[in-house]
Amino acid sequence: MPVSVPEKTLEHWASQYINYRFLAHASLWWPVAGEDIEIRRFPNNRIGKSIQIEVKTCTGRTAGGRNYQDVFVDIGQLCDYLRRPSYLQPVYAIPSPDWPGVLEEFAQRVNGPSVTEHAFKRSGEDDWWFAAWMRVLTTAEVGKAMSAEIAAHRTATVKAKNGAFTRGIKKKLVEYEVGDRKRKSTRWAGGYAPRVHDWRDFWTALKTCGRSDWPQVLWLPPGAAGNSYQKFADYLRGVAVDVDPVFADPGSDLLPFMVDDNGEFSAIDPDGGAETASIDPEGDLRFGAWLALGR
Repeated sequence: MPVSVPEKTLEHWASQYINYRFLAHASLWWPVAGEDIEIRRFPNNRIGKSIQIEVKTCTGRTAGGRNYQDVFVDIGQLCDYLRRPSYLQPVYAIPSPDWPGVLEEFAQRVNGPSVTEHAFKRSGEDDWWFAAWMRVLTTAEVGKAMSAEIAAHRTATVKAKNGAFTRGIKKKLVEYEVGDRKRKSTRWAGGYAPRVHDWRDFWTALKTCGRSDWPQVLWLPPGAAGNSYQKFADYLRGVAVDVDPVFADPGSDLLPFMVDDNGEFSAIDPDGGAETASIDPEGDLRFGAWLALGR
């Protein structure tokens, strides 16, 4: 069956959402096929953070008189993502549908809004709007759910000359049984229950620094090294009154940082951590997003 929503459409809707919600406080970058999303592309004159987003869609099917929507992941692509440093791994954005078959056809059948309206809140804030049914999870969580598939793929396939894993083998990440505007059940690969975030909640949390274990690159003053991520996040959320003076007057010479295992900021090489180019670049529907941080 055809996909329920084209991945390119989801990618554009996601981009529109970020632009509308954050206006000039966000920057986006769409790489050409096979191109890396380099850290240096993002602003280094304002405190902020950058993430990468891998968009996946769902495919409808019918079996035994029941309707399902499946989300598939390219296992080779996932293996490649998992061998990057955690701060360069993308988050996965996937649908959590409550309709059978193709979204456009279903919306027409039940007299719903035009499918292009689903990009906007006016289509129904908790109903048709894509932001109401998109979910976000980290590459690490996807990897835990698909650990058996990853192990089998690493054993059975041969890497390309550039070290990348064989692409094109897709496995099911999650299966939804659906009715007309009803999600009846959800089954994740391996029986694992990953930590999944509502699309809107994810961006709300990200604006106030998010979670320390999320993949992200932060642009901070050089003096931020060794500072507590949690303390800085509490300051942005208004929980803490004060913060290290280096954040209050950051200047314009900012550096990229990651969060280390101790929950502290650690500088990274802006020229390091380069990813291996994809051997199937058309399959990578990633885009980069930078978001300003501040109170």
